[in-house]
Amino acid sequence: MPAGKENYIRRLEQSGLAATTKERGDLAHYRLLSGCIICPELDSDTKPVQTGYDGRIWTWIEQAGLRLTASELIRLEEQGTKPVPALLGEQGRQELTEQIYSSKELIWDGTLESEMEWSPARDALVMSLLRLLRMGRLFLV
Repeated sequence: MPAGKENYIRRLEQSGLAATTKERGDLAHYRLLSGCIICPELDSDTKPVQTGYDGRIWTWIEQAGLRLTASELIRLEEQGTKPVPALLGEQGRQELTEQIYSSKELIWDGTLESEMEWSPARDALVMSLLRLLRMGRLFLV
């Protein structure tokens, strides 16, 4: 928590406008991020994210035909799914959803989030989201 902001953040939390945890580490970051809607900050003045791991994650966030959760992004990474045109935009929405939820067990509420807590792809995805957030490329709801 930023120094001097404790009371402000506590009031936001009490109003249901912020989530905090006393836990630390990547699992704690994942659990906080999994409760957020990840949105692209399209009006950012920062350089575009074009290549590498962060670029791939940014492409999913910016161009998918729906808002993806941290769990869904981890699932895509775990599967090695690339953001190809057939999975992007409004026209790719259904195919993308089927790709993520290809296993019927993952459809039940909370199942994907629980499984992705222990995915080997989790930590890299969490770090990427935090980098994009610090770059001003994302906002979380």
